[in-house]
Amino acid sequence: KRDVKNLNGLLDQVYLYLDGEMPQEEEAAFKIELQRNAHLSQLVQREIRFRAFLKKNLTRRPVPPHLAESIQRITKHPKGM
Repeated sequence: KRDVKNLNGLLDQVYLYLDGEMPQEEEAAFKIELQRNAHLSQLVQREIRFRAFLKKNLTRRPVPPHLAESIQRITKHPKGM
């Protein structure tokens, strides 16, 4: 179980880094670790390739207006409030 938690924590760090949401100090330390750790570097490169694949091969379809309006209504006035 501990290894899974460590992996999930590591993946969270990779996602924050690639999304540009990691705090500056953490990012600097992460970049140093990327240079030192070949496995981490491979993981980041794999995620970059995966994101590029998705971007290239998936198309976003627009949300139908009636669905968007329904979602807006629900989020503005949730039931029970």
